[in-house]
Amino acid sequence: MGSFAKNKYSEQGFTLVELLVVLAIVTILAALGITAFRVYQANAAYSVASDTLRNARTAFEAGVTNFDNPPASFGLTLQTAQGTISDANARLALPGMALPRNISFRVSYDADCITAACQSAFIQVNHCQGSEYIQWIRFGDGMGILLEKLSGDGCG
Repeated sequence: MGSFAKNKYSEQGFTLVELLVVLAIVTILAALGITAFRVYQANAAYSVASDTLRNARTAFEAGVTNFDNPPASFGLTLQTAQGTISDANARLALPGMALPRNISFRVSYDADCITAACQSAFIQVNHCQGSEYIQWIRFGDGMGILLEKLSGDGCG
């Protein structure tokens, strides 16, 4: 056979070490991809919650324009269903407000509160797939405070 003989190891395929290295690389890339997806998902959920709160504030400002005859007060109302606000008094204070899906929405309004010492309106929005929520509190003198990225547990 001489110099034309084939090497007996030339057609064996991959070694175990090579396969383990490829498996390790694929695992690391998958872990990075899953982590990036979770961050993306949390950011998207918070963005929906933030947009919902902005819409609720706009609706509230539209609903409470006649200070001589404001909408009726209502206690803390919770809604997790998609669509228009189900509580009749809350619907009057937030005209045209509709909730997207996967949102937990809490709102209250005290029409008798006219000083800075009391809370006239409260809106909190949680996204069911997020871990942060957002709140807006308005005081009787018209001043408001926005609390963003509060730690929570979705809709739980």
